[in-house]
Amino acid sequence: MTSIRAVVFDVGRVLVQWDMRHLFGKLIEDRQELDWFLQNVVTTEWHFQADAGRALADMVAERKGEFPDYGEH
Repeated sequence: MTSIRAVVFDVGRVLVQWDMRHLFGKLIEDRQELDWFLQNVVTTEWHFQADAGRALADMVAERKGEFPDYGEH
């Protein structure tokens, strides 16, 4: 059995490029709608609230209330 020798935190997206467009682009085919969605509903700033410690369940429930048409997304 091997032991863990190092743990890497990729806080600045240096090793792994996370782009929400890759995920939500699978759900929203229209490019203009996807752009709007990412600029208004699931923004980078909104996403980083979870990284700052806010409960994702609370964040999602709040957003569903604000944008009910995108609740499934």
